[in-house]
Amino acid sequence: MKIPTEEVLAWLLEQHPDLYALAEVDRHWVWITGDTLKPCFKGCACDACQAKATKRKAIGQYGFRFAKRGHPLPSGEMGSWSHSCIAPKPFTRNRKQQTTNEPIIDDTDPAVIAAKALLGL
Repeated sequence: MKIPTEEVLAWLLEQHPDLYALAEVDRHWVWITGDTLKPCFKGCACDACQAKATKRKAIGQYGFRFAKRGHPLPSGEMGSWSHSCIAPKPFTRNRKQQTTNEPIIDDTDPAVIAAKALLGL
């Protein structure tokens, strides 16, 4: 279920005010910038990293997803956690109908009517 941007930001402000300060809106996405949720090193079990892991789990349960490569934002910052909010229907192209090898014959064309009359069809 998609959640409006305002509700996502309100939840961040209420639950994690430190992350709210780092949040940016890019179109219909809320992005958290910076490396504040990154552990000291892979597999670190210090108290600070445990607290960060708890925050990562909490925002993940709310619907945020980690962007491994990051996402450049208009402000120049790099977003690392994102939440897709309510967005308009995406643009889709209309596909052309499959064409067949048979030519299309217009029965209302005067040349076709004359040809059929000559052939007795």
